[in-house]
Amino acid sequence: EIAALLAAGDERLVIEGAGALNPYIVINTLSPNADGAYGDALVRQALNHAVDKEAVQQILGGPNLVELAFHILPPQVPGSEDINPLDVAPGGDSERARELLAEAGYPDGLPLKLLYTDEQEGRTLAGLLEQVLGDAGFDVELVFAQRNAFYGDFLLNHEFTESGGWDIAAVSWF
Repeated sequence: EIAALLAAGDERLVIEGAGALNPYIVINTLSPNADGAYGDALVRQALNHAVDKEAVQQILGGPNLVELAFHILPPQVPGSEDINPLDVAPGGDSERARELLAEAGYPDGLPLKLLYTDEQEGRTLAGLLEQVLGDAGFDVELVFAQRNAFYGDFLLNHEFTESGGWDIAAVSWF
């Protein structure tokens, strides 16, 4: 609804700067799946190149609400720098991701468990990630979690994490 509100031009609408929501993908480097593939830096780089950050930005409300980031610290955190150390394309690069997977020893692709929430935004984001990661050579299995259990019962559950219950998940700093 943000786009429609902005298009109306009502001066009473105030958005306190982009970056209030800082989405990122957390990677489970402890996962034993695919012989611990997600502990490999080349696999993690492939994930970075596979994701279409601009499409994620649109799902989460557009550039007025979400800034693109190519580094770990959100803009509001001291020490944050506007850098892109892996030279990741904002729209993703599935070809580069496939090259990195092959270099890491996975020329035929790699299975991946994507943990997502039951909210509309979470389902939409999971659908996008399933598509772009699939295009890049990942065989995505969706792992559903209710929002109220997402962190406590899944992400922060050491047993579930270390057993390979998930490989990546979309989360946010607020």
